[in-house]
Amino acid sequence: IQYNGTFESNISTPQSTFKMLLIVSFILKTVDILHLIIRQSRIDIFFIDWERSKSGTANTVSAWRTCFVANEFNEIQTFRRIHVAFHLLFTLFFLKVINLENIASIDSRFANASLPISSNYTMEYESIFRSGTGFLVLLGTVFIQYFFYILIYQRLVEDKIINFVDLCSFSNISIFILDQNRHGYYIHGRSPHGITDVNIKDMIMNLERESRLMSVGRGLEANSPEQSFIMKINRTFRSQYDLLFRKYDVRKSK
Repeated sequence: IQYNGTFESNISTPQSTFKMLLIVSFILKTVDILHLIIRQSRIDIFFIDWERSKSGTANTVSAWRTCFVANEFNEIQTFRRIHVAFHLLFTLFFLKVINLENIASIDSRFANASLPISSNYTMEYESIFRSGTGFLVLLGTVFIQYFFYILIYQRLVEDKIINFVDLCSFSNISIFILDQNRHGYYIHGRSPHGITDVNIKDMIMNLERESRLMSVGRGLEANSPEQSFIMKINRTFRSQYDLLFRKYDVRKSK
């Protein structure tokens, strides 16, 4: 009896510690998600329209291209390389169908499928081992999906980010993003054709000229295909940026 009591005490102590750490991790992760939401709500995003007016009046430039790019930008905000539904189904398949969770059972009979087990028997698990098994299965399915997307889907089917950058160039729209005080991103979408608000015939002609290298490249610099950049701005730029914002707020309040 003393041995059993000592054994149960030795087992319950790590389990209690594990449960406490799990609760603390959940609370801290919740705080991290709230912090992420606050950060995302304070991001500055600008859509820069490079389109030139045909008649010389700025008001004649249509806004449909900017609205279309902004809508596509909102759609890719929820884009993931991991398919959540498939991820959960794949995990349940390994844990419940293949019964990998039985590895964490405290009853050794489940390791041997040939031994008879009563249908009324309630399986008991070692909580730490069971959590570790579930974590490894979740992590494994993540790696499988990620490598499948990078090595196969992204190369043979589509790359949503590259498609979006192409859309920016096709629409003559650049995107300027500041996610921190002095850090941000820039997508250079200025069209090499100058004007993109044209009819279908001119669109096809522009694409044909570009495919034959009869126009300048889409990159920010000459002879460079790079269109997406990570920015680190200096204090002078940030000061001018804040000054323009204050002037805009003053005019808007009037």
